[in-house]
Amino acid sequence: MANDVLGEKKFSEINVNDSFFDDLRVRYRGFNEWFLKKSKANEKALTVFDGDKLIAFLYLKTEEGDDDTIDPDISTYKKRLKVGTFKVESHGTVLGNRLISFLLHRFIEGNYDACYVTMYDNLEYLKDLFTRYGFRQYGVRRDTGETVLVRDLAVMETISKNFPRFNLLGTKYLLSILPKFHTALFPESRLNNEGAFKTEDVSETNSIEKTYLTNMREVRNACSGDKLIIYRTANGGSAEYTSVATSVCTVTDNRDISEFTSFEAFKAYVTKQSIFSETELRDFWQNRRYPIILRFQYDVALKHRVNRHDLIEICGLDRNGYPGFMALDNAVFSNVLREGRLNESFIID
Repeated sequence: MANDVLGEKKFSEINVNDSFFDDLRVRYRGFNEWFLKKSKANEKALTVFDGDKLIAFLYLKTEEGDDDTIDPDISTYKKRLKVGTFKVESHGTVLGNRLISFLLHRFIEGNYDACYVTMYDNLEYLKDLFTRYGFRQYGVRRDTGETVLVRDLAVMETISKNFPRFNLLGTKYLLSILPKFHTALFPESRLNNEGAFKTEDVSETNSIEKTYLTNMREVRNACSGDKLIIYRTANGGSAEYTSVATSVCTVTDNRDISEFTSFEAFKAYVTKQSIFSETELRDFWQNRRYPIILRFQYDVALKHRVNRHDLIEICGLDRNGYPGFMALDNAVFSNVLREGRLNESFIID
């Protein structure tokens, strides 16, 4: 597996002649000139490198005002986030999920009216990915004939199409995750004291949807649409101050291992979003050690990590409750969001 470091780089720091861009040069006349123009303007793009090899590139641009390049007129959306370039060489995993997560969080945090991307119809993988997360066919770019897909902030749809926004419906729970698993599952929720973190190009890190295996019977109560506060347990110090709420997630499915008729079916369901190896999964299948399989969508990291002391003393969490998996009333859940300084744009009223 590759050690893939995700971060922003200036165009001027990236080799425009890298073979990574060869197909873009074929599709878009003047690509090199466009790239050099961005370099001179000191602009940046989100990149992922495997060592010295570029394997992912995302360029975003804010647009306002009139635009006559798209039919129908996209200027009806006053403030737009344009996906200028989106390209991934993902080794067969879901690195593209992490890039689309980044751009959709930027979309929500930037208070845009819409986000859009243009692409040729033969890019089925990209079209399917964008459609899954709320983009719909809007029109055509006049000069190239590319399809235009738009994510409209005002359109409310399914859990995945609303991502990373979530509503306040459903039951709320606190779900504990051990520190050794937390950073791999939730890279954007890494704590400052956990040091530098290189993400691996593996599905459990990059995927928006996560799978959690457990033997906690209470987890069976969680239903699609319920909300989770992810709680990273103590990390070498007092639980009162090192156990922290880090993230908000939405439950998408809840299964029991007995529902699968074979190991292959079980593995196919969990392997892309779990942190376990095939050997571990086979052991779980044979011994039924973790029979409950909870799947959830990783919506957003809290800006401020709320420690156990503040969860209890400020947010109203029951000190005597079992923190492995605990139901939260609406007031406690809202208090956690407030103390976590969550941008209210992520909440669907």
